[in-house]
Amino acid sequence: MRFLFFICILFFYKTSFSQTADHTFKLSGDDFQLLKYKTENGAQVVDRYEKRSAVKEGNDSLVYVEIYSEGKHWNVYRYGLSNNKPELTGWQKEYDANGMLYSEKFCEEGKRKCKLYRSYNYYPGGQLMSDVGYYGNKREGYHFYYYANGQMRQCLEFKNNRLENVVAYYDQDGNALDVGSFCDGEGTVNIYSMNGKIIQYKTFHRGKVKKVFGIGEG
Repeated sequence: MRFLFFICILFFYKTSFSQTADHTFKLSGDDFQLLKYKTENGAQVVDRYEKRSAVKEGNDSLVYVEIYSEGKHWNVYRYGLSNNKPELTGWQKEYDANGMLYSEKFCEEGKRKCKLYRSYNYYPGGQLMSDVGYYGNKREGYHFYYYANGQMRQCLEFKNNRLENVVAYYDQDGNALDVGSFCDGEGTVNIYSMNGKIIQYKTFHRGKVKKVFGIGEG
């Protein structure tokens, strides 16, 4: 009976409300613990909900929980069942109001804090602008930057908040650009404008900027 009730709600929502304010759920299925609507500009729109999905991944029993509150948060949590107690484990996802992924946090089972995370930024049209990693509040791992046309601009490697390597540098057409004389946190990096012209040189020592030269300086 409960299953039929939620199927009716979803059918009513999709057929009656989607023409003005659609909402795409992140988890499939109909196991809603909470589902509330509100009236906005004469139409019914999703206001708050919580839904769950129990799955098996290998030998692990997991529960995914999607929690949404309009204008406040939209998260998907991943729980492992340890001694019949749910604990956050693996990647947890946070979305903006438009459903765009803006943060992922990795939780080690049994640990209270999730220090490893990735942050995402987008151009106004929704194209990915950057995908960067942190451990705590320090830059860590590979950082990816993109042009508005989707072409990768840079791939940088950080260790303990210090630039370790410039893995790749491209112009908007995908042509490789000269990085400079930089390796393992030492040397000079060429800085390019969006149209592929060198505009600066940055010198680094132990992964930190020591001096910046504009074209014609030095």
